[in-house]
Amino acid sequence: MTAPGWRQFEFAAQAAPDIVAVLRSLAVSLLSDNMARACSTVGLTPFHRLCAFSGTAVIVHTRPGDNLMIHRVFDFCRPGDVLVIDGRGDLNQALMGDIMASYAESIGVAALVIDGAIRDVSAIRARDFPVYARGVTHRGPYKNTGRARSTCR
Repeated sequence: MTAPGWRQFEFAAQAAPDIVAVLRSLAVSLLSDNMARACSTVGLTPFHRLCAFSGTAVIVHTRPGDNLMIHRVFDFCRPGDVLVIDGRGDLNQALMGDIMASYAESIGVAALVIDGAIRDVSAIRARDFPVYARGVTHRGPYKNTGRARSTCR
């Protein structure tokens, strides 16, 4: 039986810097074709000034609208990692805004890929730090992992 809470799996070794640099120079379509077109999330929008990025993915799964585990996973991000956040595509509450995106950038995260909503878009768009998200809402996140949340409609 699995205990309630969170699970941490072994992290993949970081890709060598020379490999990361080569991958950054390739077209995304070529990478997709060589991965049997099996790995992707559609419908994400860039919310930054466009720039190429690549890195080893660190993936966190969250409850929709709940960013507690994102705060925790920052402790495990290494410089050059790409933080991929699975927020199940929910757009009711933002998983992060400018403060958390700035923090991610400050610890060396190469990019954020968020299957969920963000906020503070004007501040995020003003930087070159790559942030892709499913959508935008003004409504902030909560930190109630493990408890049900109420929803507004």
